[in-house]
Amino acid sequence: MTGEESATVTVSEAGEYYCMLTAGADELMSDIVTITVPEVNPVLEASYTGCDGTSIILDPGTFVDYDWSDLSEETTLEVTTDGTYSVTVADENGCTAMAETEVTFITEIAIPFEDTVYLCDGSTLILEAPESDTYEWSTEDETQTIEVDTEGWYYLTVTLATCSGNDSTYVMGADLPEEFDLGEDIFTCAVSQMLTAPDVEEVEYSWTTMETTETIEVTVDGTYGLTLINMYGCERYDELDVTFGTELVVELYESDTLHSCDNLTEILDAGVGTAWTWSTGDETQTIEAEDQEWYYVTVTNDYECEGIDSLYINFHSIPSINLGSDESSCADDPVELSAPSAAAWLWSTEETTQDIFVDESGEYICTISDGNGCQNSDTVEVTIYELHNVDLGDDIEVPNNVFFTIGVDAGEADYIWSNGETTSHQVIDASTLSLGNHTYSVTVTNIHGCVDDDDIVVTVTQGSAVNQNLAETISLTPNPTTGLFRVSGENINNIKVYDNIGKIVLTTKNNEIDITKYPAGMYFVKISAGDVVKTLKIVKQ
Repeated sequence: MTGEESATVTVSEAGEYYCMLTAGADELMSDIVTITVPEVNPVLEASYTGCDGTSIILDPGTFVDYDWSDLSEETTLEVTTDGTYSVTVADENGCTAMAETEVTFITEIAIPFEDTVYLCDGSTLILEAPESDTYEWSTEDETQTIEVDTEGWYYLTVTLATCSGNDSTYVMGADLPEEFDLGEDIFTCAVSQMLTAPDVEEVEYSWTTMETTETIEVTVDGTYGLTLINMYGCERYDELDVTFGTELVVELYESDTLHSCDNLTEILDAGVGTAWTWSTGDETQTIEAEDQEWYYVTVTNDYECEGIDSLYINFHSIPSINLGSDESSCADDPVELSAPSAAAWLWSTEETTQDIFVDESGEYICTISDGNGCQNSDTVEVTIYELHNVDLGDDIEVPNNVFFTIGVDAGEADYIWSNGETTSHQVIDASTLSLGNHTYSVTVTNIHGCVDDDDIVVTVTQGSAVNQNLAETISLTPNPTTGLFRVSGENINNIKVYDNIGKIVLTTKNNEIDITKYPAGMYFVKISAGDVVKTLKIVKQ
């Protein structure tokens, strides 16, 4: 829902929408309508480079319509000259988007060879040319890449359409870093282990942990490898396994004292091990602590590593809270909820003040905390009574030769009008009013004592003689009636029947009216005849 109160609504965001229809106390929800906003995304690279004599095909993707900058409307565009090219596309929904690219054609192919590359001892090297039509290596190879294992100069010529390019590089042999040994595999009961690289000059370090320092600290089981890299990019590798005994840094709590609360049971966890010895006599990894005292534990693992820790638990009383009895109020009078003094407050509304004001029905919970972190909560139910919107509508203008109806929704406990009437609606004979403005106000009270009001200005004008004559031709017969009656008059185009509280019970254009199924009592018939509106009373027996 958008929150708008109109028969139609304009939306611009995707989502689900529905309408809630309200008629007095009755409500009806419409079907849910799903709105989808499609996205249009043509794709072109920022730039393209080609060779003179060739063409480049620009393809933005699959759409319904295409409008290229050269005015063509094909799905793709073949270009052969430098320039900026753009396309506007549209999908099946009529949504459009534009993409643009820069195209450049060249005559010489650049080969990104370095002057010197290094061939590590015992290995081979791949030399790669840019993608072209033909390749001529000094080795007589004619492929895009070649594998070399010999020191020396290597030359290359490539062609692509009318473009060509050539370059050379010198492949120089290079030694590997000197051999090294990280040592024997390690087992330790310590919480960490330092691994140090060998003392080798002019090398870089690359550990399998992604670290690049000479020494690293490891804390978990695993295989740790080190690669030495010399100035030529040549590498030498070694590894070892590090195994840790079960973690025996025993930490029952972050400090040696734990402040808890009387309504809590603390779970003390000594951590992973194979044997636990507590001062309470327990021999499990965890224990439940409810007494205020010192707790001690010794932990042993499979490798006979041992760890100890101790903790004092101080239990504090929980704070007291009472939000009082359940509350009720009217919508225009928020309810104040108050909590007792505390170190901190947290309401179910996410407010953190001692007192809050609420204007919605529901259950409200407050959790208070004291200086020791102990908490307690209480709940209070709040009922907010709503009054249907009292609305007499816009100000109106009526001629002095008609009856008119003003009113608000029926069904509330009490109605008091400025003219003394006490019903939800009233029918007024404009001929009894002086020409000019007349203000009518109504105050409505519901069964919970909630009050709302509104007023309306009725401007009485001089009715025309034509309309007066036309109005005088309108009549109801028989009156009283047992159910069937006839509306007589000229140019009648609409008839509405209201009950004695102003609720519409029937709307028709037929002159023959049947109210047999409705209860006996006073009814009002509002008749529209051209520009004339006349309201007459009829009694059903």
